[in-house]
Amino acid sequence: MKAFGLIRKALYGVLNDGGCCDKLQELANDLPTNTEARASVLANAAKAIEFYVQTMSATQSGYDDRVHRKLRAIQRLGDIGEVDEDEDMMDVSQAVKNVLDGWTM
Repeated sequence: MKAFGLIRKALYGVLNDGGCCDKLQELANDLPTNTEARASVLANAAKAIEFYVQTMSATQSGYDDRVHRKLRAIQRLGDIGEVDEDEDMMDVSQAVKNVLDGWTM
């Protein structure tokens, strides 16, 4: 549960501040403008990311390492404003896109 909260908070901080740019801005622009809906979308993306981390981890230390890598990837997305070839950044971006695709359908 702690990991979910950290991931959700990181996503919210990066995608909700209005200061992101380039490819990341496209994700932010697709978020609902309603505060509750936006929080729901970001929470669902955080759940998807945490689920992925859980399924790929056989040990607690592996889980913790993957959570930290996803958190760093979210921060890097905010810092550079676009998705590069980093697998963790692509996973985070894809999770947000998948949730947004489900939201708009």
